Amino acid sequence: MGKVVVFSNQKGGVGKTTLAVLYAFWQREKHGRSVCLIDLDTQGNASKTLRAHAQGVGAAGLFAQETEVKDQLAGEGRLALAPASKNLADVELAKAEVADPGVSPERRGSELAV
Repeated sequence: MGKVVVFSNQKGGVGKTTLAVLYAFWQREKHGRSVCLIDLDTQGNASKTLRAHAQGVGAAGLFAQETEVKDQLAGEGRLALAPASKNLADVELAKAEVADPGVSPERRGSELAV
């Protein structure tokens, strides 16, 4: 299983997006690792920078029951993007049923490993 790295801070303007994008490129270019960047920021600046790497699965779609992302975000030495959308603004207000109730958070995370 791959590693998960999260860049998070409630304060804006501290460089989270810049660091995440540069880290993704560094992992792919310097170390040849596959990287999946999931942009959960409704501003979507990382998605604008990495739009050429979008894979058709949006970040908001990762919270939907019917989303199957394993094949779309997999690949050796690739950079894949799950782009942000305005729909993410309401995700934290959504009920737990939005995510597949039959899938534990740990299992859902392992399905995203590339």
